[in-house]
Amino acid sequence: GDGMGGGTGGGDTDGGMIIPVTNDTCGTALDITSMLSAGADGGTGTTFTVNLAGANNDDKGTCAAISSSGKDAVYKLTLSSAKDITVSAAPAGNGSDPAVYIRKTDCATGTELRCVDNASSANATEVALVKNQPAGDHFIFIDSFDANSAGPVTVTVTVDGPTIAPAGDVCASAIDITPTAGGSTNTINGNLTGFDNDSSGSCGGGASEAVYKL
Repeated sequence: GDGMGGGTGGGDTDGGMIIPVTNDTCGTALDITSMLSAGADGGTGTTFTVNLAGANNDDKGTCAAISSSGKDAVYKLTLSSAKDITVSAAPAGNGSDPAVYIRKTDCATGTELRCVDNASSANATEVALVKNQPAGDHFIFIDSFDANSAGPVTVTVTVDGPTIAPAGDVCASAIDITPTAGGSTNTINGNLTGFDNDSSGSCGGGASEAVYKL
C-alpha cells in the first residue's frame, strides 16, 4: 500500500563510515510490525534502508544464485490475522545486489516460504510475495548475492489481502486428474492467471505453475 512510513533498517552510513548492522542474526531480528502505517489502498506497509556492508554472513536462503558469502539482515513481522506479505528489495548504491527470503516461525529452522534472487540480472530489484499467511511471526531476510555486492538496499514491506490461492497452486492443493477408468485419458485446459511461482524443476522454470496429482 502507499502512505508508508519510512525508517532505518540498520547499517547506515555516517560520514562515510558504515555503521554495523545489529540485526543480522535470528536472535537480534528487528521487529518492524510497529513500523507499518496505513495506505490509501487499505493495506499497510513500511519502507526503510539497510546497508548490508555493515552486516555479517549468518544465514543463507535456498535460492541457487545466492553465494554462501552474502551478508544479511533479519526482520520480524507479526500478523494479527491472515494476510499477504510483499517484500521489495531495491539496490540503493552501485554494486549492491540484494536477495530476499521469508520464513515462518522458527526464524532459524522454520519453513522457507519464498526465496528470490534474479540470477540473470545483477543489481535488480527483488520482490518476494507470499499469499494468505496465517497470524503469527514471519521472518524477512535481506541478503546480498555475495560479500562484494553487500551495500545499501531500500526495503519496502507491504501487508494486505489476504488472497486465496486457486486449487493446484501448491502441492498441498494439487488437482487430482486420476482417470476414472483403466486406459482412459484426461485432457486438461489450464490458465495460469492467479497462480504463483512456487516451484521449479531440474530443467529450470521461473514462472507460474499449476500442480496436478495422478
